[in-house]
Amino acid sequence: MKNKYINLNRNKMRLVPRQSTGLRHRNLFVVSIAILAIMGFATLMLNLAPSTKTYSATNGDYRSVATGDWSAFTTWQKYNGSAWVSANAAPLSSDGVITIQSGHTVTISSNITADQIEIDSGGTVNLISGKTLTLDNGTGTDLDVSGTFKNAGTVTINPSASIAFENGGKYQHNFTNIAGTIPTATWNTGSTCEVIGYTSNNDAPAGLQAFYNFTWNCPSQSKDINLEGGLTDVNGDFTVLNTGNQELRLSMVGSTISIGGDLNIQNGKLITSIRKHNDDTVNIAGNYIQTGGVFADKASSSTAVVNAFGNWSQTGGSISEKGKTTNMQIYFSKAGKQTFTASANHVSGDIDFIVKTGSALDMSTSILLGNDFTLENGSTLMIGSEDGIEAKGKSGNIQTSRQRNFNTLANYVYNGLVLQVTGKGLPATVRNLEINNSTGVTLTNSVQVSNNLILTEGRVITEKKEELWVTNTSASAISGQSDSSYVDGLLRRN
Repeated sequence: MKNKYINLNRNKMRLVPRQSTGLRHRNLFVVSIAILAIMGFATLMLNLAPSTKTYSATNGDYRSVATGDWSAFTTWQKYNGSAWVSANAAPLSSDGVITIQSGHTVTISSNITADQIEIDSGGTVNLISGKTLTLDNGTGTDLDVSGTFKNAGTVTINPSASIAFENGGKYQHNFTNIAGTIPTATWNTGSTCEVIGYTSNNDAPAGLQAFYNFTWNCPSQSKDINLEGGLTDVNGDFTVLNTGNQELRLSMVGSTISIGGDLNIQNGKLITSIRKHNDDTVNIAGNYIQTGGVFADKASSSTAVVNAFGNWSQTGGSISEKGKTTNMQIYFSKAGKQTFTASANHVSGDIDFIVKTGSALDMSTSILLGNDFTLENGSTLMIGSEDGIEAKGKSGNIQTSRQRNFNTLANYVYNGLVLQVTGKGLPATVRNLEINNSTGVTLTNSVQVSNNLILTEGRVITEKKEELWVTNTSASAISGQSDSSYVDGLLRRN
């Protein structure tokens, strides 16, 4: 019989095939979704992985088979057109693509000339002191680095030859008692230039250029290094890991450096300038992160300006100015919320903090130290301390030693996690006042709100004769009120 359901009743003849078909369709749908998810995840992983060149081998190509010296033929295999075979000589510029594979370190201990060098992610080329790598102009990029190129020698780039550092690729400047030259290269997103070797050298490296990431890591540095204003653009992160017991100085005569990512100081001393009457500017598009070390200005009769467009975190180390009549001005310039974190830190000297118009500085429970503090018109201070803000003294979120300019045209948000008081630093008139504390906020003094009172969460408690006065006549001047967000006490409205 062709139909195994022929002897069943009509309902079963109809019901069983339809259920089976529906299940097949649903199973196919689930399998399809799973396959698409796996493909999407694989694509994401490939995009996030360090860049590694892939190509089909051609006759005359070389690849490393072990860690060893460039000139030792046992370090290499050569492609003969159909298979990889043991090489009988080291590669030259007349050969094809030369690949240093992951896990291999190839040392250049004699002068060589080559091109089309590919350093895979996890691979390393080490050019030792006193030796020269000459790059001829071959097909494509002549030194393409996805791994590490460690340089203590000389790199000569013939006309039209080129170097590129890919995502995850690293250049290590490994000179000790002389400055050395960083070769001119294309520094792609995710690449890094790292200075690692200085001991007794006291000159800046030649060849400073626009890098992606730039790292200074010289634990045996015994001389101050002045970059002479040559480092002006770091498109990614600028990281100071170690300067020994000495200083890394951005300039002697005043300069501007623009950092596209984070400024990260972990150890050592980063100095903006030391010479009299020279102003410096440091622009930080990412975050300021300091866990140790020193960030300072030492130029007398000058001003160092720091424009911070990301979050600010100082959980160690110190910020200082040490020159006579020197001033460092730190501007919080991020559009919208900008978090401030401070603990186990030191701030000394004439260090001023300014919150720019449009920025909302979220203090949480951190304490801001320094000389002066200023809120510009239209800026916002988000207050997490149980003591609120004070006009002077050592309590509240802002504890600068001299002036605290709490602007009447600024906005104030109380967003603590415990019962707060507004503090005597809150001006008698503010632009906007927001309460976002479920445990409540008590007015220390009477306050007039010229624009909006925003009751996001928690009570506003007025005691004795204090009152909250909303002078804006708009019907929407008070918003967010509810059974859990209200004024408990005296409220006046125009």
